[in-house]
Amino acid sequence: MSSRSVACIKRGKLQTHMQKTFTTILLLGSAVAVFAQGTINFQNSFLTAISLRISNGDGLYGPSFPVPTTALVVYGVFYGTSAGSLTLASPLFPNSTGAAGVIAAPTTAFAIPGSNPGDSRWFVQVRGWSAPYGTDWQYAQIAFNDDLGVIWGESAIASGFALGPTAGPGYAIWQAANGTSTAKIAAFSLTESPIPEPSTLALTGLSVAAALIFRRRK
Repeated sequence: MSSRSVACIKRGKLQTHMQKTFTTILLLGSAVAVFAQGTINFQNSFLTAISLRISNGDGLYGPSFPVPTTALVVYGVFYGTSAGSLTLASPLFPNSTGAAGVIAAPTTAFAIPGSNPGDSRWFVQVRGWSAPYGTDWQYAQIAFNDDLGVIWGESAIASGFALGPTAGPGYAIWQAANGTSTAKIAAFSLTESPIPEPSTLALTGLSVAAALIFRRRK
C-alpha cells in the first residue's frame, strides 16, 4: 500500500473521529441546556384568586367577584428579559373547576426556556382570556374591544426574582396575599366586555327578522 493511500485512510479516520466528537459535544450541550432551565411555580391560591368584573360599556364596571368555576378562561405565562419583550410560554392553563378564581395549574415547576436556575434578569406576567381563542391571545384582546362577552385581563409584571432549579419547586410568582413586592404577582382582575341585556337581544332579534321578511318580499 502506498504512503498516499495510508495518509488518505488516516485522514478519513481523523475526520470521522472529529465528527463523532462534535456530535457528542452538541448532544451534551443540548442536554445540559434542557437540564439547566430555570423554573417558576404557576399555581395560585384563594389568597391570590383572580377576580372578574363586567363592563357596562361606558367606562364603568360592576363589582368584582372571583372568576366563577364555570367561566371558560385560560391563563398564560409571558416572560422575557425586559418588560417590553414578553412572549407567551406554553402550555396554557385553564380556569379551575373546583375553586373560583384559581388557576388549574400543576404544582410542579414550570420551566422558562433558555434560563438557568438562579437567573434574576427575567420579567414575568400572567394574562387571562376567553378559552375559545386558544393560544391566540392577541385576537382575544382585539375581540374584547370589538365584541360582546369576551374576557380579557393581565397582571402586573414581576421582575428581579431568582428562578428555581429544574427539579422544583420553582420560584413562586404569586404573593402570599395582595402585597407590594415587585418580584411577585398580586391578585388581579379580568374584565368581561358588555353583555347585552335580554331586552336588547329581543330587539336585535326582531330587527333581524324584520330585515329578512322585507328582503323576501322584495
